[in-house]
Amino acid sequence: MSKGSRTNFRVAALLVALTTLASDLATQARGDQFTTFSATGVFENIPTLSGTPTLSGTFTVDFGVSADTVTAVALTVGGPAPTTFNNPASDLILSTAGDTQIQLWSTDTYFLLLDVPVPSLVGFTTGPLGSVTTASDEPSSYFPYPGGEGTPVKLCFGELTSLSTPEPASASLLVSGLFTFGGFAVYRARRRRAA
Repeated sequence: MSKGSRTNFRVAALLVALTTLASDLATQARGDQFTTFSATGVFENIPTLSGTPTLSGTFTVDFGVSADTVTAVALTVGGPAPTTFNNPASDLILSTAGDTQIQLWSTDTYFLLLDVPVPSLVGFTTGPLGSVTTASDEPSSYFPYPGGEGTPVKLCFGELTSLSTPEPASASLLVSGLFTFGGFAVYRARRRRAA
C-alpha cells in the first residue's frame, strides 16, 4: 500500500470513528432527557373514608420537549378508596414562581395534584412534596377522593425521588473523545520523529 493510500485510509477511518462517536453522543443526549421519579406519601385521615390513603408509585418525565411531559405513570393512592393514576396522555407539569405542580389523571377522571417546592424538576434528585395549605384554603398536594364530591384529601407528608442516573453530558463526552484522538495523533507524530 502506498503512502498516499495509507493516509487516505487513516483519514477515512478517523471520519468513521468520529461519525460513530457523534451518533452515540446523540443517542446518549436523548437519554439524558428522560427521568423517572418515585413518589411516596400519606394523606390525611378522612372519617368518611374509614382509613388513611397512601401514595406510592413512579412516573417518567421527558424534558426534551418544549413543555415537560409525563410519558409514563404508575402511581396509586391506596387505602380505603384505591385509585390508580395511569393516564399520561392527560398529565401536565406546570412551573410557577417557585413550585412545580404535577397533575396526574386516572382513567376514571380523578386527578392527583403533587406540588414540588422547586422551580423545575430538571436536575432534581430528592425532596419533599408540598403539603401546605394555600391562601385559598386548598392544599398544595391533594386528590379529590372518589365519592367525596371533589373534596380534596390533603397530603400530610410525602417525598419525591429521582430513580434515573443521569448520563454524562454530551458535550463532555465529545470533548473527552476529541482529546483522546488528539493525544493519540500527537503520540504517533512524536514516535515517528524519534524513529
